[in-house]
Amino acid sequence: MRPHLPSLAILLCLVTLALCVPLPAAAEDAQKALERAQKLYEQKHLAEALDMARHVMAGSPQVTMAGEAQRLICKVRAALPEPQPGEDDSTILTPNSKPATDPDSVTRPVILTRVAPQYTREARDSGVQGTVMLESVIDEEGCASRIKVLHSLEPGLDAAAITALRQWTFRPAQYQGKPVKAHYSITTSFAVKKGKG
Repeated sequence: MRPHLPSLAILLCLVTLALCVPLPAAAEDAQKALERAQKLYEQKHLAEALDMARHVMAGSPQVTMAGEAQRLICKVRAALPEPQPGEDDSTILTPNSKPATDPDSVTRPVILTRVAPQYTREARDSGVQGTVMLESVIDEEGCASRIKVLHSLEPGLDAAAITALRQWTFRPAQYQGKPVKAHYSITTSFAVKKGKG
């Protein structure tokens, strides 16, 4: 005997409802964990904040929640000392122009969020203008590290550009479908805005 069609429809609705009900609870748990990670960051418990934010990013049911977790990860890491060059430097790739279908293709990191650098009072008062060129490594988490100045403008503005870049988030470079560390260069411009006078 065949099941009656309305009964099958009801059964599908119940199964669907049972599968979907936990999602809001998971999202709520992720939000609470992210808030806790933010508090840990504010209290300078950086290692704990980093672990909790990474946990939220890895298990978040929502893209926006994962994005918030990634921003917090990069923010926490910006407050930590820069990693020292190490043995794994050989795994830092350089994006290339090969088509994405090529197995040796390394895609470029993509900027997801930016933080504007702060113009220092000294540089503004002195009328210093120009660009700072930075080179960094965007890692598998989409955070900038190992930042070095390729073209300096003024020490305070160089530092401001580095501080801002450490807080940016990126979609990491991809190699064979997996996130990888990759070199990335960025130019930041500083210009004094003239007031109407």
